[in-house]
Amino acid sequence: FDAHNYEGIVNIWKRKHDFLSIFPQTRESFQKFEEVLFKVQFKPTQSESERERVVNAYLIFLDEIKGVMGGI
Repeated sequence: FDAHNYEGIVNIWKRKHDFLSIFPQTRESFQKFEEVLFKVQFKPTQSESERERVVNAYLIFLDEIKGVMGGI
């Protein structure tokens, strides 16, 4: 979860099923993050502001799951 840019966040998303198998209680937060990601990810190109929105959504996701991840 140490991603600091759009590409790193997409790489984390690619491991979604691994993550959710370990932390199923984060599914709702992950889905909210995905809603933002999917609006940008599958476009042929992304603007810098779109990438920033994904990074911000990821940071919100991390904040929401902080209690679950506290032991890691």
